[in-house]
Amino acid sequence: MKLRTVWAISCLIALTGFSSCEKSDYEVNTTFNVRLSSAAYSAEQVNINIQKVQVNVSDKGWVDLTSSGEIFNVRDYQASDTLLANGKLPATSIVSQLRLVFGSNNSIKLDGKVLPLSLDSSKAEMLLTVNRKLNRSQETVTVVINPSLSVSKSAEDGWLLNPVATIQ
Repeated sequence: MKLRTVWAISCLIALTGFSSCEKSDYEVNTTFNVRLSSAAYSAEQVNINIQKVQVNVSDKGWVDLTSSGEIFNVRDYQASDTLLANGKLPATSIVSQLRLVFGSNNSIKLDGKVLPLSLDSSKAEMLLTVNRKLNRSQETVTVVINPSLSVSKSAEDGWLLNPVATIQ
């Protein structure tokens, strides 16, 4: 009889504990991946310094994703892609925009010579429209940089970077 009483009390405590759990105690997350790819371009290298990747998430605002903040030779990703950044986001969120923050250590290699790519401070950030509702355990978008539209020769015989990209 004592065993039944102890067992009944234990069950009652367990049921009370389970019923008091709220959804916020076990929020489900989606791993959001941002990959990098490139359109074709004739230069030997187009090295772009991407320092930060952020996403605008419903109910949270701007969220920094984990990224290496490194320099990418985007020509390496003409026929493939690479992980640029990722992070955990609430699974019921909507990602409306993606922000890339560029650094100043950009270059182009032509005829074996590495030349600096100047980045105007007004071009140091790029906003891309995503509009992706998260509802799976993993979501991926790919940023495709177009070097043909992003790189141009300046009037002073230098090279300019004005990043142009799309989301796939």
